[in-house]
Amino acid sequence: MSVLLDTHVWVWWLTPDSPLSIAERSALDAKAGRGELFLAAVSLWEVQMLAAKRRPSDQDIDAALDGNICRCGTYQRIRRAIHRAARMMGAEA
Repeated sequence: MSVLLDTHVWVWWLTPDSPLSIAERSALDAKAGRGELFLAAVSLWEVQMLAAKRRPSDQDIDAALDGNICRCGTYQRIRRAIHRAARMMGAEA
């Protein structure tokens, strides 16, 4: 079964001192070895934005999401997740 990683799980998987257990890391490693792990394009954008801006504004996030129609209503959750990731990366408040 394939797995689409959430951005914070992807970051945790790549971070040595993350909240993931050894069993969770091993499961992700095994999935990756079989080519069963996938990332959403927005996750790649989030990490790039965090690296470039350290703390993207709501306007930066809205501009990046502009033109992407989502019927699930998760834009607010995406915005909160990006801000949470920025805090995890030590960006200034």
